[in-house]
Amino acid sequence: MIKILGQINLENLPQEKPKFNFEKYKGFLQEKMSALAERVNKEHGEILNADGSIKVSNQDDLALIKAQEEAWASETGIGREAWLEKKESNKAEMTEKVITLVLDKMLGDDFVVVRASSFDDYNNGVDNVILDKRTGQVVCGFDDVISRDGENGSEKKAEKVKRVMAKGGAKLKYGLDLKGDGSIETGQLKNLPAFYLALSKDDLASALKVLENNGSVSDFQELGSKLLLSLDDQIKNVDRDDLDNDLLFNLSEFEHSLFEIKQSFLSKLEK
Repeated sequence: MIKILGQINLENLPQEKPKFNFEKYKGFLQEKMSALAERVNKEHGEILNADGSIKVSNQDDLALIKAQEEAWASETGIGREAWLEKKESNKAEMTEKVITLVLDKMLGDDFVVVRASSFDDYNNGVDNVILDKRTGQVVCGFDDVISRDGENGSEKKAEKVKRVMAKGGAKLKYGLDLKGDGSIETGQLKNLPAFYLALSKDDLASALKVLENNGSVSDFQELGSKLLLSLDDQIKNVDRDDLDNDLLFNLSEFEHSLFEIKQSFLSKLEK
């Protein structure tokens, strides 16, 4: 016979942490990206889709994108439109949008921060494109990653970035070029420094709540500092011995831009 001693106080038992409802932010993120795209298009010309990605103009490229999406949708047993709708709730998709919005809030006065075109996302592994308004040139491409099962995927991304750099850097079929009149044209770019930006699920949840409350740059101090520190570490670990000369030059330019990025971020924190 089991003898029960005393009464168990259920309130003292450890409580399971409630799951964060990421999906409820799908519509909110679509609205925020649409507002960013509208602002950039108004300032620099019609270069972005409503989701903040660079527009694809070539019909063959559009056909390839559609075929790729249909193939991926088929693998999951659903149609392309349903696949695209489901993709909007995917944490990886949300991470791309959140990183774009956070970087824009941190750097928007001095840099144009957008999502790469679907073509470059699918075929060149670039999620974000950063253009330095001071120089008028794209300074790097970012590959974004969200944690899974307690890991942020950094090791895999680091290896991927290392391979990209060894092959001459990232390339974009739809890169950006800022003209003297303030307009932006799209065109092919190569030998771009490639880096990754990693968010944990907690980072993503925290950033979504701050964005929802229209938080200031200071509310992103911890996350912004984490992203910048990660870039610092990645630059220090680049093996430059056998890099393409054009990539080396662009890497040096990015280091100058990163200094400006830090100064821009710090100046906003002080306001």
